[in-house]
Amino acid sequence: RFYGVVPKVAQLDGLREKISETDEEALENMAKMNAEHFGKHVDIDGIFADAAADPWCRTGAAPRLGTGLAALPKGGPKVAASGSAPATKSFQPLSREQVTSAAKKEGAKGGG
Repeated sequence: RFYGVVPKVAQLDGLREKISETDEEALENMAKMNAEHFGKHVDIDGIFADAAADPWCRTGAAPRLGTGLAALPKGGPKVAASGSAPATKSFQPLSREQVTSAAKKEGAKGGG
């Protein structure tokens, strides 16, 4: 399942290498910026819905060795026919062309 693609943000580029040189208030502001940016480009609700629909997540642990599928819980969240739980927001991922175009505008090089 596709949850989104997060393009680079110029203000955050290279921040990891500058953490020791950056004051706490600036780091907090950048963390908020990163979270908001991530949320704009990724279907977070879909990630949580799919995780909640996973049988092992519903039990809190993987089945014990030797118990097989019988150890998995019955019932739980209903899963859509496509194999994923319905998301609560209307996330629309960008097309490959839109992502490629945006990446090129941000300076990405092709051929990854």
